[in-house]
Amino acid sequence: MSKTTTLHDLSRRTLETPEDFKQWFEEMEGASDRASALVAAVGVEHSLRDLIETHLVKLSAEDSRQLFDQHSSPLGDFDSRIRIAHAFGLIDNACRQDLTTIRKVRNTFAHAILSISFEHPSVRTECSKLSDILAVSKSMKASAREHYIATALGRASQLMDAARAKTQSQLRSLSRKKKKIEREMDRLEGAFVVVRDFAVSTGQLPPDYPSTLSEAARLHHRMASGHTSKG
Repeated sequence: MSKTTTLHDLSRRTLETPEDFKQWFEEMEGASDRASALVAAVGVEHSLRDLIETHLVKLSAEDSRQLFDQHSSPLGDFDSRIRIAHAFGLIDNACRQDLTTIRKVRNTFAHAILSISFEHPSVRTECSKLSDILAVSKSMKASAREHYIATALGRASQLMDAARAKTQSQLRSLSRKKKKIEREMDRLEGAFVVVRDFAVSTGQLPPDYPSTLSEAARLHHRMASGHTSKG
C-alpha cells in the first residue's frame, strides 16, 4: 500500500533535478506577477533550508518538523533562516541582502488584498536593490519582474550548489573514516595472527582455534551465549 501524499509533503518538494528547475522557471515565467513573486521566493527559501540542513546533525523527521515546520519553530520562517544562515557564515552579505529583498517583495504580494504588479514604483524600488547575479539587469535592461526572477534563479542555484558541495564533503569525510577503520582492522588482524600462532605453538590454544579475528569474535560470542563449549 503506497503512502498517501500529505499537504505537507507537497509543500516540501524541493528542486532536485534539471527538470524540476525547468518546471519552476516556466511557472514563474507564465504566471501573474503575484504568483511569480510567490513561486520564485519559495524556491529560494526551500534551497536555503536545504543548505542549513546539510550543516546540522542528522535530524529525525519529528525533530526537523519542530525546528522548521511549526508556527513557533525557531527556523519556521524565511527571515529566521536568512539570519541563521548568515550568522553561521553559510551566506555572505550580498546573498543575505538579496534574500531579504526577495522576502520583502514576496510578503508584499502575499498580503496585498488588491492587485499590484512589479511595475508599482515601490516594488520597482525594492527590486532595484537586488544584485545582478546573472548579469541580466544591465545587459538586457531587465524589468523589475525579470530582475527579481533572475536573482531568485541565481541565488537558488547558488544555495543548491553550496548544499551539494557540503554533502559531497561529508561523503568524502565518511570515506576517509572508513578507510582509516579498515587500516586499523588490518593492523589488529595482523597482531591477532601473531599472538594466535604463538599461543597455539605453546599449547595455550588448540590447533583448530580460529585463524582470523572475526572468526574468533564469533566463537567467543557463541560461547558467551551458551551455544558451545569449544575453546
